[in-house]
Amino acid sequence: MKTIHINELQTILENSEDYKKELSKYIDVIYTENGFDYLPKKNVRIISNDGSELYQNSEKLLVKDRRGFVVTRNQQWSSDFNNILIPMSLNFKSILNPIADLVINFERQRRIRKFFNKKQSGKYDKIVISVGDSWTQHPLNKDIIDILDEKHENLAIYCIARAGQELREIIGKKEYVSPLKTEKASVFILSAGGNDILDDVSVFTYDYDPKKSAKEHLNKEYYNKLIQLEFWYKDIFTNINLYNKHISRIIIHSYDYPIPIQSGDGRSGHWIGKNLSKKRNIKDHELQKAIAVEVINDIHAILLKVSQLPEFSAKITLMDFRGKLKKVSNWYDEIHPNKASNVVFADMIFNAM
Repeated sequence: MKTIHINELQTILENSEDYKKELSKYIDVIYTENGFDYLPKKNVRIISNDGSELYQNSEKLLVKDRRGFVVTRNQQWSSDFNNILIPMSLNFKSILNPIADLVINFERQRRIRKFFNKKQSGKYDKIVISVGDSWTQHPLNKDIIDILDEKHENLAIYCIARAGQELREIIGKKEYVSPLKTEKASVFILSAGGNDILDDVSVFTYDYDPKKSAKEHLNKEYYNKLIQLEFWYKDIFTNINLYNKHISRIIIHSYDYPIPIQSGDGRSGHWIGKNLSKKRNIKDHELQKAIAVEVINDIHAILLKVSQLPEFSAKITLMDFRGKLKKVSNWYDEIHPNKASNVVFADMIFNAM
């Protein structure tokens, strides 16, 4: 059993040439009903700043979402996973556990430091701002931004993407406004909208009905969410035009059609297949796939509609990622492309700059 302090783990990551590979020696991504969590491997003890051990047993947490957050109605996360009552005014507050906090913030800060180091060196010819979800900031998998950064030294990428981030969070926090105001970026990459629905697609579906098509299984909440997504996309693109006159290219993308998990296919994740099966009794794999196709097509349709508006059309390029990843082997898990697939998508984005 290896024992390590959480600050030592951070130091190891900081000194590693490939921090994601190094991180995988100490941390497992545990998939749960509500997504995933970052936890110590079974042969590793990680000690937090208050001296308590970060347990490997994730079941001591009540409810988690896929980002390593703990989301409870009246309870707050603590480092020993004991439940601490908090005021009802903090209902549904999401609080990062220390490992998730370390992983996500380390990656964000590493990327921002690298950006400013490159900016200071002057060894670049294009500044790119990247905002979004785990397709552009994944904790362990090589994501699109990793690959763009590795393959193209001429790019200085200011990336504030975060795994699990929803479009509604991007709108609420508006972290992207700061680099828009300070950096002479020519390209803005947005990867967002999928998590708002695919976080748990069962929320947006009716219970199984053999008489209903995939489209007919999508409920009123789903269509309300699509309306919100359209409004939020417009808000971001309006702010880009407002705060940065240097950006000549806004690159957005649809998502590829995810393949819901089947027993024995070697992947992890509960976003689609398992949630639909358990929560909506939608067990038929073809129906699960068809529902996912409806969602991806609807998100693409919204992106296409917004990209063609007169105030945005001159700048926006919509990358259509649909239909590229047809095999289970193309996927890292249920909704994330693997490294080889992300190389394809990164090349498409680079060629659009």
